[in-house]
Order: sequence, then C-alpha cells, then structure tokens
Amino acid sequence: MKRAALSLLFTFVLAGCGSTHEKQTISIVKRTSGAAGIDCQPVDTTPIQWNGGPVIHGTVNVYLLYYGLSWTQSQTQILTNLAQSIGGSPYYNINTGYFDGSGHAASSVRLAGAVYLNNLWKGNSISDDDVWGFVTNQFIWQQFSADPNGLFLVLGDSHTIETSGFCSSYCGWHSHGNYNGVDIKYGFIGNALACSNPSVCLCGNTASSPNNDVGIDGMASVIAHELEETHTDPDGNAWYASDGAENADHCAWTYGSVQTAPNGSYYNMTLGNANYLIQQNWYATNGCGLSCSSGSHSMCSGVCVDLNTNLNNCGACGNDCAQLGAAYRCISGACTCTHVCCGGDVCATTCPRFCP
Repeated sequence: MKRAALSLLFTFVLAGCGSTHEKQTISIVKRTSGAAGIDCQPVDTTPIQWNGGPVIHGTVNVYLLYYGLSWTQSQTQILTNLAQSIGGSPYYNINTGYFDGSGHAASSVRLAGAVYLNNLWKGNSISDDDVWGFVTNQFIWQQFSADPNGLFLVLGDSHTIETSGFCSSYCGWHSHGNYNGVDIKYGFIGNALACSNPSVCLCGNTASSPNNDVGIDGMASVIAHELEETHTDPDGNAWYASDGAENADHCAWTYGSVQTAPNGSYYNMTLGNANYLIQQNWYATNGCGLSCSSGSHSMCSGVCVDLNTNLNNCGACGNDCAQLGAAYRCISGACTCTHVCCGGDVCATTCPRFCP
C-alpha cells in the first residue's frame, strides 16, 4: 500500500545509512473467514491511476534472503519454484497493463539469488533497520550486486517477528532505499506461524494448504503481492489510488475461482511443479482477476488489455477503432460512434456545416 488510509499502515523507517524509507504494506486480515472460507475482505474498488512515477520495464530480479534457523529444504523449494515460475504466467501478465511515460511494465521475473542469513543472527525479533542492513551487507560482502532492477526480500522463518508491526498491522511490506546512488527495492515477508493468531496473515486457511505447509504457502501469496507492486510502483510514486492502495492491495485476501487439491486444501493456480493459493491482482483498467487470458482480458502485442474497452484492440487484438475516426470509442467490445451527425450518416467529433 501507498499511504495511510483505512486499513493502511504508513511508516517511515530509518535505514542503516540514516535516510528515511517509505514502506508499503499488505495489511493483516480484518476478517479471518469469508465466502466458502476463502475471501477475507471485500475488493477495494477505488480507481487506480498513474501518478507520474516509473514502472519497471524489464525483468525484476528476485533475491531471497532467508532469515532464521528453522528453514527446511522443502520450504525453500516451494518459494524457489514460485520465484522461478511466476514471471510470464497468465497471472503475472496482468501487470503489463501498467505503464509510465516510457512504456509498459514487463511480465518477466527471474530468481537471481538466494542466501541464508544465519551469520547475521540477531534473535527472533528484527527491525526495519535490520532488514535494510541484511540487504546492504550482501553488497558489502559481494554476495549480491546492488541491482537497480532487483527485489531483495528478507523472509522470516516461523519464529521471527518484525517489530514494526508484523502480525499486528501487516503481513509483509516493500520499500526502496538509496545505496551508493543505486535505487534498491527491498522488503520483508514473515511466516504467519510466528504470529500468536496465524489467521491474520492466512485468511483463516490454517488447517491445510496446497504444499502441506500453511505458513510457507501463505508467504507465497504475500510474495506475489509485493512482487507485482514492486513491478508497477517501485518507488511509491507510480500506480496507486486516491486511498493509497496499490494494485495488489485492491484484491488482497481475495482468491477468485478455486479448486480442491488432493489433500483437501484450496488452490487457484499451478506454477512450475506446484499448486498455490495466490491472491488476485487488479487489472489496470478495473477489477480483480487471476489471468490476462480470461474474460474480456487478453494479451495484445505483449500488453494486457480489456477487449471490451481498449480503443486499439476492440473486441479482438488489432481491431483499431481509432482508424475509423476520433469520434469512435470501444464500447462493450465494439467500435461505436459517440457523436452522430447528419441523421446518422456521418460520425465526427464536429459535424459538417452541410450534410452529404
């Protein structure tokens, strides 16, 4: 999220270098069960808009920084598969509908690296300042480079609490900071099982999950949330609504159409070799969804568009209403004249003095 409004947490955090970083959070669940035990809060329908800042046009390089002593190989594999498979998926293609003055956001994501932070053990309680320090230490030690297209995510294990509000105000956050002149995108995501009430970061889905690890499966959805917001609002000045909500905030804790896995849990998408229950994302034009290949949405020339309203791809990719004249608009998937002249014989923004 962008800034304080309703369920939004707005915080400034001191970075290790003494600068202030604005933090965009995914708030905790306000209701821990919803329709069919899935959705936990209503969709935010406040229109989203471009506010002049940049989106990321190229690949987002994801770096996973595992904090805590209880990580298992199976847990890291669930999150590794997610990071390796989400880019270019029908779900992630939704983000290509967002743009800035130089073009559209990309759908490409790459797992660029992973590291265990055992050598930075500071106990089970860490701060915002610690998160920034964990990231920048990797540059100092040359574990990772200071990647301007990177998203460095510190992931807490099932015992780790982030003291600025994890479990009480938020389930994860993303931010950005300056490191030696490089704009670094980073964030924190915790494991809900570290919370006294895990439901606040699991939407009530505490009994079972697609990969038989409710804490890690819950983290997967929050990772997707922060990843797509980083792609479309990396510096907190690009895409957000008047209430401060970024694209993923609009659909937080809603999951769309779900299926039942063999273990009885819910899932709504398959990425790589695993099933996941991932929150919906907000289409740049309007509404929540799970794919840019469903309903009226489609990929046209690498961009997610709504065929019902897109002027240049009306009803089908390449059907350009603009070629018919300035008075035409795309309405319900059809090029429609919005200003009729001469008893319907002429469509023009300005009617001629004499009709043909």
